[in-house]
Formats: sequence, C-alpha cells, structure tokens
Amino acid sequence: MAPLACLTLLNLRNNKIGDAGVESLAKACAGGAMAQLTYLSIGSNQIGNAGVTALADACARGALAQLTTLHLEYNKIGDAGVEALAKACASGAMASLTTIFVDSPNHPALKAACQARGIKIARF
Repeated sequence: MAPLACLTLLNLRNNKIGDAGVESLAKACAGGAMAQLTYLSIGSNQIGNAGVTALADACARGALAQLTTLHLEYNKIGDAGVEALAKACASGAMASLTTIFVDSPNHPALKAACQARGIKIARF
C-alpha cells in the first residue's frame, strides 16, 4: 500500500511551503501517495509558478483523481502557474474537482476551463 493511501484531508495552510515543498508533494502524489485525498489546502504559503505547475502536471498524469476541493489562495502564483492549472483542469484531470480557491478567479484560461467542467472558482 502506498504511503498515506487512506488520507482524505490534508491541510498545510500557512506553513511557509515554497515551490520545492509542493514539487515534493506532487512527486509523492504522482507515485500513488494520497490517492484517496479529497481535500487539499496549501493556501497562505510561498508557492509560486514552479510549485503549482508541478502539482498541475502530477494531476494531469492522474494524481489526486479523487480531489474535490483545492485551496491555493494567498500564494505567489502568477499567470504561468494559473495557466498550468487551467490546462490540467481542461484536460479532464482532477475529474472529481468541484471547488478551487485561487487569488485570480477571473483569469481567462482558468475561468474557461472551470466553467466547461462545472468547477466553482472562489476566494477564501
């Protein structure tokens, strides 16, 4: 059994996590860890484009397929990171995702991808 295979909720909010931390998290998820995760909160950290892109890429490869809620607000994510997230959403990755919390809810690519899939975009 993969590490943390039964974990359904992970709240890492406000822990000074940066890109390297999220890249490690994404690598673990891509390897099968946290396959049952439905709620991930990594808001209020120091995550930038590289970290969210690594997470989006892992999701696009099937990681976090059960995820329903994703908190990314209050980080340092720019257009490139939001576009990577939009691409993952548009591809059908994170098929269970219903709500995403981001600082840029009106980003055109993310808004279009989420509207097409019925994903609610919100701010915390």
